Amino acid sequence: MANSLVILFFACFVLMMTVSVQTKTTCFFDQRCGCKTTNKTYVEVDCSHVNLSKIPFLPRNVSSVDLSNNNISNIPEHHFKDNDILTEINLSLNRLHFLNKEMFYGLNSVFKLQMNNNNITKTTKDAFLYLRTLSYLDVKENNISWSNHNVTFPQSLLTLKIDYNSSHENLPEMPHLKTLDVSGLSGQCYIHTVKPDTFRSVPTIHELDMSACKVNYM
Repeated sequence: MANSLVILFFACFVLMMTVSVQTKTTCFFDQRCGCKTTNKTYVEVDCSHVNLSKIPFLPRNVSSVDLSNNNISNIPEHHFKDNDILTEINLSLNRLHFLNKEMFYGLNSVFKLQMNNNNITKTTKDAFLYLRTLSYLDVKENNISWSNHNVTFPQSLLTLKIDYNSSHENLPEMPHLKTLDVSGLSGQCYIHTVKPDTFRSVPTIHELDMSACKVNYM
């Protein structure tokens, strides 16, 4: 009986600790956002679907931030200069229209960046220069030709999701890329003819998604 009570008490304690760790509270720096402490050090921030027009300033201990489904049109230069432990940023479904490298200054640890479904039409060719640890990038559904802007993607990239039109898009050299998603189901894809050298710049890919790409000839 005593052992059963001890086990029951321990189970309740673990459950309480789990609930307390996962509880989301209002962020002190912006009451529209929710904060969840994942351990004693790091905080996950959810600012999605709250009609933000500007990115709030984030404390140094934020490890991930979801800013999706808002009205953000600009990333101020050096805005993330103090967020060197930030690893994930979701900026999908906003109104971003321009990128340059200073917008990502200070992001020394980011490995996942989502900017799909924006209005990006212009960028500098070195926009991703400071994102040296980036391994996952989603830039689908933006009205831009990355090739025409001579954009260089980080050599650290393992997964890239991008719109693709073979008539004017040439993928830059990405020697370590493992997954390439150009699917027309989640973006825009026009590959009328697949040639032997169509994907020569990504020699190490293990997974290629060309679904709904309107391929006429291979």
